[in-house]
Amino acid sequence: MDLAANKAITIATAVFITIIITSGVLFSIGQMQSIYSQVYETDINIQNRFGEFESFDNTEKTGIDVMNVSKKYRDSDLVNIYILGSSEKLNTSAGINRLPSRLGTNPGEVLYKSTVKDVNGRITIEFTKK
Repeated sequence: MDLAANKAITIATAVFITIIITSGVLFSIGQMQSIYSQVYETDINIQNRFGEFESFDNTEKTGIDVMNVSKKYRDSDLVNIYILGSSEKLNTSAGINRLPSRLGTNPGEVLYKSTVKDVNGRITIEFTKK
């Protein structure tokens, strides 16, 4: 009887250790899936964030487009808009009131070349008068 009891205890211990190892592996796999999903979500968010500004990268915009974009993002902490002209560099978040005079009397006829840059996690859109 003593031999059978020892075998039963050995089998129970082996089953218990197997359950612990299996639980640890399953827990690790679950954690890896969670981390992967967070990384994937972050990657998608970054792509979507830059996708919004693709229409401004290396394109020509009119003065009206510049004015509309400036108004849209003037309160954004993540987007800077600069208008590069003959005399000064105008940051529209700081100088939105000077924008209409800067674009001239007929902003629909003036063309600007636009570029988009990522500067330290902030989107910078620059409009250069052609």
